[in-house]
Amino acid sequence: MPSYASYTEPPVLQFGPSRVPRSKSGKPHAVPLNARAYAALQRLWGARGESPYAFANAKGPKAGEALKDLKKGFHTALENAGIEDFRWHDLRHTFASWLVMRGASLRAVAELLGHQTMQMTMRYAHLSPGYLSNEVRLLDDVGGAKKANKGQRAKTRATGKASARNLEGKWRALQDSNLRPPGS
Repeated sequence: MPSYASYTEPPVLQFGPSRVPRSKSGKPHAVPLNARAYAALQRLWGARGESPYAFANAKGPKAGEALKDLKKGFHTALENAGIEDFRWHDLRHTFASWLVMRGASLRAVAELLGHQTMQMTMRYAHLSPGYLSNEVRLLDDVGGAKKANKGQRAKTRATGKASARNLEGKWRALQDSNLRPPGS
């Protein structure tokens, strides 16, 4: 379980990234905070007392010192809530799943999680409602739309059933003539 205890500066009053100096891969990693996470961090910072750390031991001989590990507190919280068969990593999986289900790109999720390869992130692809549908729609205007500039998508001219029939007819013609779609 990672240790994120050593925040020694108050959270900035902007929604900037939270920086982890050394991630599991040994590299630094920055993740932006949403409003809820930012508010929680601000509350922790305000309640820290004299400690310079947002995550500090509250009492005992190490009171005020940075927490080295969050496992004990995590397991205590699970017990108090009556939650069984739940691991720290399940929070990370939920974070990624919720992002994908709300339409975040797999590339963005990979960056947020700090994945080194897209293969690690592809396990979440099935959760995206439009993962492949949105990409296939790029072909809706094959042969009928203005060519997009680099980095832009072409705008659709035709809509509805007529567009689908038009696309189907063009695709059959391409298959029959053994041609490849434009741009491939």
